[in-house]
Amino acid sequence: MLVLGLLVGIVALFALGVAGSWLFVRSQTTVPQPAATPVPVAEATPTPEAPPAMPAAEATPEAPPEPVAEATPVPPPAATPPPGATDATLVVQSTPPGASVLVKGKKRGSTPLRLKVPAGAVSLRVEKDGFKPWSQDLKVKAGETRTLAAQLETAATPAPVVVATPAPAPKPQAVREGDLVPLGPDVTAPKRTKGDSPQGKRGLSGSVLVEFTVGIDGKPEDIKVVESGGAPLDEAVLKAVRTYRYEPATSHGVKVRVLQRARFNFK
Repeated sequence: MLVLGLLVGIVALFALGVAGSWLFVRSQTTVPQPAATPVPVAEATPTPEAPPAMPAAEATPEAPPEPVAEATPVPPPAATPPPGATDATLVVQSTPPGASVLVKGKKRGSTPLRLKVPAGAVSLRVEKDGFKPWSQDLKVKAGETRTLAAQLETAATPAPVVVATPAPAPKPQAVREGDLVPLGPDVTAPKRTKGDSPQGKRGLSGSVLVEFTVGIDGKPEDIKVVESGGAPLDEAVLKAVRTYRYEPATSHGVKVRVLQRARFNFK
C-alpha cells in the first residue's frame, strides 16, 4: 500500500510539470486570448506572465540650433527724481539733549531732531540755556543723510552782584508825656524863663559844671555837680540852679523831660 501511494504521487507530480511546460511555451508563441471561465479544479492554475515590452523606436537626431546674435544692452533712461529728492536729511543730537536747533537763524525744533534741508550750504546752530552755543557750517548733497552730535559746554556763571539794601530807618517810637528823651531834631529844647545867678565868694575863682533834668513842670530835677570848683563855689551854683524855671521841652506836641548841663566860671 505504501509503495502504491508513492507511485501515484510521483505520477501526479510528473503530470503537473508537463502541463506547466506546455502552458509556458504556448504563452511565448501566441497572443493571449481572453480566458474562458475556468472549470474549477482542485489546484489553482498559475497566472500567465505579461508579454515582453516592445523595443522603443530609435530617436531621430535633431538638427543643431542656429547661432543667435547677442543683443547689445541698452542703458536704462535716467529716472526722474521723485519730489523731495533734492533735499538732504540731518539727524541732530546734543549732549545734554533738549537744545534748540536753528537752521539759518530759524528754530526747527529740539534735540534729538531729524529734519529735511535743501541740498547745498547749511548754517546750523544748537543752543541751550546755561551752555555755550554750538554752530557749524556744512554742505550737504541731495538724498544724503548726515548725523551731527553737538557737545555743549557749560557757560561760566557770573558771580552774583550783591547789592546792599539800606537798612530801613527806625520807626519813631510813640512818645508819652514825661518820657526822658535825648535832644534831637524831633525835640524842642526847654527855655529858661527865670532864675538867680550864682554869687561867688570874694577871693575865690574856679569853674563848676552841673547837670540836671528839666521836668514837664519846668523845674530842675536831680541836680548834681559834674566838675567841682570847690565846696563854696559848688554850693553857690546849686543854690542858684534850684531857682531856675523853664518852658518844658516837647516832642511831637507832648511834654517830655530832657537832660541839661550848665557851666559857671568864677574869677
